[in-house]
Amino acid sequence: MSGWHWRKKNNTPHLFLLRMAVFFFLLLPIGSVSLHAQPTLKEVIEDTAKKSQEVTFDPDNEGEVPEDELNRGVPRTMVQGFFLAIRQRDFQRASQYLDLRNLPEAVQKIPGSELARALRIVLARTHWIDLDKLSLDPAGRRKDGLPPYRDRIGQIKGKSKTFDILLQKVPRGDGVAIWKFSNKTVAQVPEMYAVFAQTFWDEVLPPWFFEVRVLELY
Repeated sequence: MSGWHWRKKNNTPHLFLLRMAVFFFLLLPIGSVSLHAQPTLKEVIEDTAKKSQEVTFDPDNEGEVPEDELNRGVPRTMVQGFFLAIRQRDFQRASQYLDLRNLPEAVQKIPGSELARALRIVLARTHWIDLDKLSLDPAGRRKDGLPPYRDRIGQIKGKSKTFDILLQKVPRGDGVAIWKFSNKTVAQVPEMYAVFAQTFWDEVLPPWFFEVRVLELY
Protein backbone atom coordinates (compact mmCIF):
# COMPACT_ATOMS: atom_id res chain seq x y z
CA MET A 1 0.00 0.00 0.00
CA SER A 2 2.80 2.29 0.98
CA GLY A 3 4.56 1.32 -2.24
CA TRP A 4 1.56 2.42 -4.28
CA HIS A 5 1.56 5.76 -2.51
CA TRP A 6 5.25 6.10 -3.20
CA ARG A 7 4.79 5.46 -6.91
CA LYS A 8 1.87 7.86 -7.13
CA LYS A 9 3.75 10.54 -5.28
CA ASN A 10 6.82 10.19 -7.37
CA ASN A 11 5.09 9.67 -10.76
CA THR A 12 2.88 12.73 -10.50
CA PRO A 13 5.64 15.20 -11.50
CA HIS A 14 6.59 13.00 -14.43
CA LEU A 15 3.00 12.76 -15.64
CA PHE A 16 2.65 16.50 -15.27
CA LEU A 17 5.81 17.13 -17.29
CA LEU A 18 4.72 14.62 -19.93
CA ARG A 19 1.34 16.27 -20.27
CA MET A 20 2.93 19.71 -20.51
CA ALA A 21 5.34 18.46 -23.17
CA VAL A 22 2.46 17.03 -25.22
CA PHE A 23 0.47 20.25 -24.70
CA PHE A 24 3.29 22.46 -25.95
CA PHE A 25 4.03 20.05 -28.77
CA LEU A 26 0.44 20.39 -29.99
CA LEU A 27 0.19 24.07 -29.19
CA LEU A 28 3.24 25.30 -31.05
CA PRO A 29 2.17 24.18 -34.56
CA ILE A 30 -1.32 25.53 -33.99
CA GLY A 31 0.06 28.84 -32.80
CA SER A 32 2.46 28.94 -35.70
CA VAL A 33 -0.30 28.36 -38.22
CA SER A 34 -2.63 30.86 -36.62
CA LEU A 35 0.05 33.52 -36.60
CA HIS A 36 1.43 33.00 -40.06
CA ALA A 37 -1.07 31.14 -42.22
CA GLN A 38 -4.55 31.88 -40.91
CA PRO A 39 -5.38 35.62 -41.03
CA THR A 40 -7.71 37.15 -38.51
CA LEU A 41 -11.17 38.36 -39.52
CA LYS A 42 -9.89 41.94 -39.49
CA GLU A 43 -7.03 40.99 -41.80
CA VAL A 44 -9.41 39.24 -44.18
CA ILE A 45 -11.67 42.31 -44.36
CA GLU A 46 -8.73 44.68 -44.86
CA ASP A 47 -7.20 42.42 -47.51
CA THR A 48 -10.52 42.17 -49.37
CA ALA A 49 -10.92 45.95 -49.32
CA LYS A 50 -7.37 46.39 -50.55
CA LYS A 51 -7.89 43.97 -53.44
CA SER A 52 -11.14 45.70 -54.32
CA GLN A 53 -9.33 49.03 -54.50
CA GLU A 54 -6.64 47.48 -56.66
CA VAL A 55 -9.26 46.35 -59.15
CA THR A 56 -11.14 49.65 -59.36
CA PHE A 57 -8.23 52.07 -58.99
CA ASP A 58 -4.95 51.95 -60.83
CA PRO A 59 -2.67 54.94 -60.13
CA ASP A 60 -0.85 54.35 -63.41
CA ASN A 61 -4.08 54.55 -65.44
CA GLU A 62 -5.96 57.13 -63.40
CA GLY A 63 -6.65 60.19 -65.54
CA GLU A 64 -5.70 58.56 -68.83
CA VAL A 65 -7.95 59.61 -71.71
CA PRO A 66 -9.07 56.64 -73.82
CA GLU A 67 -8.20 56.87 -77.49
CA ASP A 68 -11.27 57.63 -79.57
CA GLU A 69 -11.41 58.88 -83.15
CA LEU A 70 -14.39 61.08 -82.27
CA ASN A 71 -12.73 62.52 -79.14
CA ARG A 72 -15.38 61.19 -76.79
CA GLY A 73 -12.91 60.33 -74.03
CA VAL A 74 -13.82 63.32 -71.82
CA PRO A 75 -16.97 65.46 -71.56
CA ARG A 76 -15.51 68.67 -73.01
CA THR A 77 -14.02 67.20 -76.18
CA MET A 78 -17.13 65.07 -76.66
CA VAL A 79 -19.38 68.15 -76.75
CA GLN A 80 -16.87 69.96 -78.96
CA GLY A 81 -16.90 67.02 -81.36
CA PHE A 82 -20.68 67.10 -81.48
CA PHE A 83 -20.70 70.82 -82.32
CA LEU A 84 -18.01 70.30 -84.96
CA ALA A 85 -19.99 67.55 -86.66
CA ILE A 86 -23.05 69.82 -86.74
CA ARG A 87 -20.97 72.70 -88.11
CA GLN A 88 -19.78 70.44 -90.91
CA ARG A 89 -23.39 69.36 -91.52
CA ASP A 90 -22.40 65.76 -90.84
CA PHE A 91 -25.49 64.82 -88.84
CA GLN A 92 -24.79 61.12 -89.14
CA ARG A 93 -21.47 61.60 -87.37
CA ALA A 94 -23.16 63.91 -84.86
CA SER A 95 -25.53 61.07 -83.97
CA GLN A 96 -22.54 59.05 -82.73
CA TYR A 97 -22.33 61.48 -79.83
CA LEU A 98 -25.80 60.44 -78.66
CA ASP A 99 -26.58 57.39 -76.55
CA LEU A 100 -29.31 55.82 -78.67
CA ARG A 101 -29.76 52.72 -76.50
CA ASN A 102 -32.95 51.86 -74.64
CA LEU A 103 -34.98 54.75 -76.03
CA PRO A 104 -38.79 54.81 -75.99
CA GLU A 105 -40.25 53.08 -79.03
CA ALA A 106 -41.55 56.31 -80.54
CA VAL A 107 -38.13 57.95 -80.29
CA GLN A 108 -36.40 54.88 -81.74
CA LYS A 109 -38.27 55.51 -84.99
CA ILE A 110 -36.57 58.88 -85.40
CA PRO A 111 -33.20 58.70 -87.20
CA GLY A 112 -30.24 59.50 -84.98
CA SER A 113 -29.15 62.22 -87.39
CA GLU A 114 -32.50 64.01 -86.91
CA LEU A 115 -32.26 63.71 -83.15
CA ALA A 116 -28.77 65.21 -83.25
CA ARG A 117 -29.93 68.13 -85.38
CA ALA A 118 -32.98 68.76 -83.18
CA LEU A 119 -30.89 68.66 -80.00
CA ARG A 120 -28.48 71.21 -81.43
CA ILE A 121 -31.31 73.57 -82.36
CA VAL A 122 -32.83 73.24 -78.89
CA LEU A 123 -29.49 74.02 -77.24
CA ALA A 124 -28.88 77.00 -79.50
CA ARG A 125 -32.26 78.52 -78.71
CA THR A 126 -32.42 77.82 -75.00
CA HIS A 127 -29.07 77.16 -73.36
CA TRP A 128 -25.56 78.51 -73.79
CA ILE A 129 -22.98 75.85 -73.02
CA ASP A 130 -19.70 77.16 -71.65
CA LEU A 131 -17.25 74.60 -72.97
CA ASP A 132 -14.50 75.81 -70.63
CA LYS A 133 -16.58 74.64 -67.68
CA LEU A 134 -16.92 71.09 -68.96
CA SER A 135 -14.68 68.46 -67.45
CA LEU A 136 -11.45 67.29 -69.03
CA ASP A 137 -11.34 64.35 -66.63
CA PRO A 138 -12.21 60.92 -68.10
CA ALA A 139 -14.13 60.31 -64.87
CA GLY A 140 -16.21 63.45 -65.42
CA ARG A 141 -17.07 65.98 -62.77
CA ARG A 142 -16.60 64.57 -59.28
CA LYS A 143 -18.62 65.20 -56.11
CA ASP A 144 -21.55 66.73 -57.99
CA GLY A 145 -24.21 64.57 -56.39
CA LEU A 146 -24.70 62.52 -59.56
CA PRO A 147 -23.70 58.92 -60.32
CA PRO A 148 -20.02 58.71 -61.32
CA TYR A 149 -20.97 57.84 -64.89
CA ARG A 150 -23.10 60.96 -65.43
CA ASP A 151 -22.50 64.73 -65.75
CA ARG A 152 -25.05 67.53 -65.95
CA ILE A 153 -23.99 70.34 -68.29
CA GLY A 154 -27.12 72.44 -68.03
CA GLN A 155 -30.84 72.72 -67.44
CA ILE A 156 -33.62 74.04 -69.66
CA LYS A 157 -36.58 75.40 -67.73
CA GLY A 158 -40.00 75.35 -69.33
CA LYS A 159 -43.29 76.61 -67.99
CA SER A 160 -44.15 73.36 -66.26
CA LYS A 161 -41.04 71.21 -66.59
CA THR A 162 -37.28 71.39 -66.30
CA PHE A 163 -35.09 69.33 -68.62
CA ASP A 164 -31.62 68.20 -67.59
CA ILE A 165 -28.95 68.14 -70.28
CA LEU A 166 -26.95 65.11 -69.25
CA LEU A 167 -23.82 63.40 -70.47
CA GLN A 168 -23.26 59.76 -69.70
CA LYS A 169 -20.31 57.41 -69.73
CA VAL A 170 -21.21 54.39 -71.85
CA PRO A 171 -19.33 51.40 -73.27
CA ARG A 172 -18.12 51.65 -76.82
CA GLY A 173 -18.44 48.63 -79.10
CA ASP A 174 -15.11 47.28 -77.85
CA GLY A 175 -16.01 47.92 -74.22
CA VAL A 176 -13.97 51.11 -73.77
CA ALA A 177 -15.87 53.72 -71.73
CA ILE A 178 -16.62 56.96 -73.61
CA TRP A 179 -18.94 59.93 -73.11
CA LYS A 180 -22.16 60.68 -74.99
CA PHE A 181 -25.31 62.70 -74.48
CA SER A 182 -27.33 60.56 -72.07
CA ASN A 183 -30.20 58.48 -73.45
CA LYS A 184 -32.34 60.17 -70.81
CA THR A 185 -31.72 63.51 -72.52
CA VAL A 186 -31.99 62.03 -76.01
CA ALA A 187 -35.37 60.52 -75.13
CA GLN A 188 -36.64 64.03 -74.33
CA VAL A 189 -35.36 65.68 -77.52
CA PRO A 190 -38.71 65.49 -79.40
CA GLU A 191 -40.52 66.99 -76.41
CA MET A 192 -37.91 69.72 -75.94
CA TYR A 193 -38.00 70.53 -79.64
CA ALA A 194 -41.78 70.84 -79.59
CA VAL A 195 -41.69 73.11 -76.54
CA PHE A 196 -38.68 75.31 -77.25
CA ALA A 197 -37.76 75.13 -80.91
CA GLN A 198 -40.82 74.64 -83.07
CA THR A 199 -42.25 78.02 -84.04
CA PHE A 200 -44.15 79.61 -86.88
CA TRP A 201 -40.86 80.17 -88.71
CA ASP A 202 -40.08 76.46 -88.60
CA GLU A 203 -43.10 75.92 -90.80
CA VAL A 204 -42.25 78.76 -93.19
CA LEU A 205 -38.47 78.70 -93.55
CA PRO A 206 -36.41 75.75 -94.83
CA PRO A 207 -34.40 73.66 -92.34
CA TRP A 208 -31.05 74.85 -93.67
CA PHE A 209 -31.89 78.41 -92.56
CA PHE A 210 -31.92 77.35 -88.91
CA GLU A 211 -28.87 75.18 -89.32
CA VAL A 212 -26.84 78.13 -90.58
CA ARG A 213 -28.18 80.42 -87.85
CA VAL A 214 -27.33 77.83 -85.21
CA LEU A 215 -23.89 77.05 -86.53
CA GLU A 216 -22.87 80.68 -86.55
CA LEU A 217 -22.93 80.63 -82.75
CA TYR A 218 -19.91 78.31 -82.63
